[in-house]
Amino acid sequence: MIDAQPSMQATIPGIYVDAAVSRQVSDGVREMQSLAGSGQLRRTVVFGLGTNGGFGLDQLNQVFAVAAGRHVVVVTSHCPYCGWTAGNNAMIHANCTAARKCTVADFQALANANPGWFVGDGVHMPIGGAGAQAYARVILAAL
Repeated sequence: MIDAQPSMQATIPGIYVDAAVSRQVSDGVREMQSLAGSGQLRRTVVFGLGTNGGFGLDQLNQVFAVAAGRHVVVVTSHCPYCGWTAGNNAMIHANCTAARKCTVADFQALANANPGWFVGDGVHMPIGGAGAQAYARVILAAL
C-alpha cells in the first residue's frame, strides 16, 4: 500500500492512509483497534494486508469486530511467488459479503492481467505508476 499511497491520496479526497513496510495482518488489526479506541477509526475502513503473510478467517472476523458495523473494503493481495496469497484471497472473497458490510477490492485480478505494473520482484509498484493508480481506482470503486 505504501507504493500506492500517493495515488490513493490523489484519487480519493480526504483518505487517511496508515501503511507500513512489511506489516502483517495482526499488526493491522492492532492498528485498527488503536484508532477505534481513540475515536479515530473512520466510517469506512480499507484493509489491504496479506501480501506479507497468511490471513485467516479469525483475523478477518477481528477486522469486522473492530469495525463495529462500519463499511469495510478488503483489498486482495498480489504476490506471484507467495504461497499464501491464493488462500488469503479465496477466504476474502468467500467471507467479505454485503451482509457483513464488506466489499472486495479485487486488485489481484487486475494485477494478474498486468504484470508490467510491477518492478523486478513482481510485487512492488513504482510510486505513481500505472499499478499504483489502478490500486487506488479499484479501492475507489469499492467505496
